[in-house]
Amino acid sequence: MRRLIYAIRDFFYEATDYAIILTVVIAIAVILIWRFNVLFSFEVNKDPIQSEEPPPTTEQIPISTDNPDNTDPTNPSSGDYFEVTIVIPSGSSAQAIGDILVNNGLISDRNEFLVRVVEMQLDTKLKSGSFLIDSEMTLDEIIIKISQ
Repeated sequence: MRRLIYAIRDFFYEATDYAIILTVVIAIAVILIWRFNVLFSFEVNKDPIQSEEPPPTTEQIPISTDNPDNTDPTNPSSGDYFEVTIVIPSGSSAQAIGDILVNNGLISDRNEFLVRVVEMQLDTKLKSGSFLIDSEMTLDEIIIKISQ
């Protein structure tokens, strides 16, 4: 009789242990599923990203000191002072900004721009947007203006 009582007692102890283990596993599973649903409950939009910003444009505004009759804004003479409005798109790298500056005649060498930007420790601080830069600005002044 005693053996039967001990066997029943051991069965209940083991069953209780298994029930507690099963409850803990189920609770952890429910919590994980709940948190993963919260973390991954976003809708995936497969449409391409459309930017509302206009494409980059530049405009040269010549201010001639040599010939007051030169009114053609697209062809400033080589000795003229001019201002250029450059547009740097969002997410542009330093290399892309250097190319924009070279294409607008503000600097002569992209690599010189890149080296100077790194020396000034402003390579990660270059901004996007529209900037009015005149042709008499030094390389350092251009870099500072774009990084402000």
